[in-house]
Amino acid sequence: MEIANQTKSSGTSSSGNVAIAFIGLCIASVTTSFASIFMVWSERELSATATVFNRFWIAAAVMMLWQVLQVLYRRLASKASSEDPLTYTRRDWGLLLLAGIIYPLNHITWAWSLTQTSVAKSAILHEMSPIFTSLAAWLLFARGFDRRFLLGTIAAMGGAIALVATEALETTQIVADRLQGDSAAFLSAAFFATYLIALEQLRQTFSSTIVLLWISAISALLPAAIALLSGDSQLFPSSLQGWLSVIGLAFCAQIIGQGLTGYSLKTFSSGFVALFSLTIPVISALLAASIFSERLNLLSYAAFGAILLGLYLGISSKSAKQCKES
Repeated sequence: MEIANQTKSSGTSSSGNVAIAFIGLCIASVTTSFASIFMVWSERELSATATVFNRFWIAAAVMMLWQVLQVLYRRLASKASSEDPLTYTRRDWGLLLLAGIIYPLNHITWAWSLTQTSVAKSAILHEMSPIFTSLAAWLLFARGFDRRFLLGTIAAMGGAIALVATEALETTQIVADRLQGDSAAFLSAAFFATYLIALEQLRQTFSSTIVLLWISAISALLPAAIALLSGDSQLFPSSLQGWLSVIGLAFCAQIIGQGLTGYSLKTFSSGFVALFSLTIPVISALLAASIFSERLNLLSYAAFGAILLGLYLGISSKSAKQCKES
């Protein structure tokens, strides 16, 4: 009877963790969807590289302050914490450096691709990250995926491609092939998949706050170096609106969005998190329709339905959850 009660309690706790992680992913998608708005406001006075730099250093500063307050609280309350290890292995530093370099590269390559190829083609290729995460998990960790998860991936990615295709059909932006821009957009998807896999591995050892702190701090270095080497004379905003824009970007996209994404990777696989990121263009399109009165046609709504169906199949599959039992 006692063993049965323990098993029932464990199952209830596991279901609760899945529900919390799923809610966190939903919030992360919504807050990340607002990032484009803050980016547009910020780039009225800053370059894209300087905007990315401010996103990361502000997030790192906030997370550092949060960690200091936590340490002070534990000391005042005489509480010891074993949440994070006291030492970092070479593997830990390697994963942190990899994530901290790859993540800003994801932003930079995608931003550059938008200047070299059509918006539609860039967006389609940028949404290929679920393929890379699933393939890398299979090659590196011998992780299998059931049929339900694979069908969900196909449905969701098909919906994402159809969603972007509606814009291409209406704006006739698909023009002659531009190999460099297309390659950069495709590469950005590979970068994002690599970032998620590194983040998934780090979450097996560290808390989401520690991971977010280190990745944000390391990620600020690359765009700062690029901005300085390219002769960008303005790294910081000069107006109140500029500061509010980069602060909003740091809090919405980085602290809340990536913080909750990292938290969910303790429960869900990187493949499913990459699949769930396909909700971001859906939310962005709905926000644009409500805020800017952009029209949505029947194909757009059908694409939304395909993405939601794919997400349902993905989250209800066994492949969505991390395998902790082994």
